[in-house]
Amino acid sequence: KAIKNYSDAILINPDNFQTYFDLGGVYLVKRDLENFSKSLLKSIELNPKNEESFYFLGQGYAIMDEPDEILEIFEEKKSDSTNWGALCGGISSVYEKMGDLDEAIKYLGKGLITTKYAPQIYTQIGKLYSQYKGNYMKAIKNFNLALEYDQTYPKAYYEIGQIYGYQNKWLKAKGYFEKAIIYDSKYAAAYYNLGVCYGNLGRSEEHTSELQSH
Repeated sequence: KAIKNYSDAILINPDNFQTYFDLGGVYLVKRDLENFSKSLLKSIELNPKNEESFYFLGQGYAIMDEPDEILEIFEEKKSDSTNWGALCGGISSVYEKMGDLDEAIKYLGKGLITTKYAPQIYTQIGKLYSQYKGNYMKAIKNFNLALEYDQTYPKAYYEIGQIYGYQNKWLKAKGYFEKAIIYDSKYAAAYYNLGVCYGNLGRSEEHTSELQSH
């Protein structure tokens, strides 16, 4: 039904890039790689400045385990510098899926030629170092670089809190989860991990009271 509705919308307005983007999302859920690709590439053709389309295209191919084909598509798109950051993010997600973390990190770094998405890119680099390489020092360095670009970016605070939690440094972790919540009061994962901190610090009752106040 969703596909029919989007197809009807395209008949009415064939130049709406967002409709093709959303239709691609439906095909991704159905794991229909061919129509997913067609929809996203049409969306990019209609609006080549929509950076999200490039990233989503890479994510979709990675999810459906077809990395080689999408890398060929991205090679063709490299000349479009207006989408360079998103393009590098898409390529990185494919390499991450392939297990080539060095290439994934390299392409994220290349995306920093434009600083528009620097907080997100540095945070993703930090996550790769933390989750897959276990290099917490480099991870925290990248999270802090993200915060240099945007001191209100909650995801970076959250990820630093995660690392301190892994190290059982609960008081430090607590401070970072609280910062994440300050800048995103609906950050459910931050509240959950804040509760873990309170529990390990022996202050579970105080946390329960705080959650109830939200």
